[in-house]
Amino acid sequence: MTSHDEQSTLDEMKAGLDHLDRLHPVYTPDLQWFHARIAAEQKKLRRRLVQDLLLFWLVAAVVLTVTVAVFTQNQSLFLILQVLAVLGPVVWLLRTNARKQVDTE
Repeated sequence: MTSHDEQSTLDEMKAGLDHLDRLHPVYTPDLQWFHARIAAEQKKLRRRLVQDLLLFWLVAAVVLTVTVAVFTQNQSLFLILQVLAVLGPVVWLLRTNARKQVDTE
């Protein structure tokens, strides 16, 4: 292609795009609408954060309470639970990874 052909193609493309812009004007919402959406989303995220933190603290308090209760009542059961808590996730990870390797072959 020569530079004249390229230039005429570019001019045609620009003219076509300008024509499309005139046919379908772009609607830009009001700035207040954007601010309202941002404020609503921040409020929603803040509420979700508070819920997540409350749930985290509740679960942590229950886990600590159960741990202390088991430790003070039956130390052998406490040690068994500690071993299971360490070995359980390791075994689970090894089994899921072994299944994935078998499934992909």
